[in-house]
Amino acid sequence: MQINYQINTFTNALKQLREAVNIKQVNHDQNCNIKYSDCDSEFQFLKQRC
Repeated sequence: MQINYQINTFTNALKQLREAVNIKQVNHDQNCNIKYSDCDSEFQFLKQRC
């Protein structure tokens, strides 16, 4: 019984860690996409001026 409790506790901790990492990755990806979009817009603007 004690071993099952410890395994469940450990499993839950791993699930929480996985969720936290996924959230961080999604936020990172969104920030990168915004930055790439901004850079692309600026590049297109500069390209039109030349």
